[in-house]
Amino acid sequence: MGDALGSVVVVVTAIVFYVHPLQPEDPCNWQCYIDPSLTIIMVIIILSSAFPLIKETAAILLQMVPRGVNMEELMSQSP
Repeated sequence: MGDALGSVVVVVTAIVFYVHPLQPEDPCNWQCYIDPSLTIIMVIIILSSAFPLIKETAAILLQMVPRGVNMEELMSQSP
């Protein structure tokens, strides 16, 4: 989803600048803020979807018991 969102942001920004080109002699108006604003929104969405994965991966690397595994039950079943 993050890659697709990145592509959508690029396409939307390109369409905005194609339809309303920013002239060199014009002052910086709303067009100057389109790309940075969409990029920040994209980064927030990507980080919000990546954070749970990073948290789960860190737990595995720290050799913690995975969620949904009952260690007491597992230890009682071993011979």
